[in-house]
Amino acid sequence: IFAFSLGWGPVPWVMVGELFPASSRATATGLSTVLTWGGSFFITQFFLSLIELAGAPAVFAGFVAVCGFMGVWVAWTSVSGFVETKGRSLEQIQADL
Repeated sequence: IFAFSLGWGPVPWVMVGELFPASSRATATGLSTVLTWGGSFFITQFFLSLIELAGAPAVFAGFVAVCGFMGVWVAWTSVSGFVETKGRSLEQIQADL
């Protein structure tokens, strides 16, 4: 939990403020929160059942696949997907989007 808190844990809350305009930020934040807590609930609730059903190597291979996908997504979006927001007004950012 500690490592997750230092890594991917805060990403949904950080990214929502950067990705969405003020008019839809509240809805996006709510959706992000539900998905984050829902995913955490799913993993916590069904982890041991998944270990018993599929075995530890298969479950951790699934986690590796998800992390690998996210790593590729982050690399791709950091190269081509996001507009730089540092030192710019919201109007300038929205004009670029």
